[in-house]
Amino acid sequence: MKKRVSNQNKEYNKKLRAIKTLANKALKEGVKLKCSPGRKFLEDVSIGQLVKCGNSEGIVYKKTDSSVMVIVTKHNNSFTADAFYLGERRWATTSEVEVLD
Repeated sequence: MKKRVSNQNKEYNKKLRAIKTLANKALKEGVKLKCSPGRKFLEDVSIGQLVKCGNSEGIVYKKTDSSVMVIVTKHNNSFTADAFYLGERRWATTSEVEVLD
């Protein structure tokens, strides 16, 4: 006995195939990130520079392949305690930051 497939299942399977094809294509080609105008990725900033990311300002002091160590010197947020965010923090290398002079 042949199983009947409804039109709804056919559309669902078609969408799944499209998603699978798109995901496989993205995995083969890799991810190409672009930074916003006026910003840099944290991996491109040299050690010792003052940077701003969101509400936090800090100084870059150590880099690894996957992260950058930053000493957060200033944090502006009206909802939380500022002291929690201060000090040594590990940020991702792909974080977009503004370099301050």
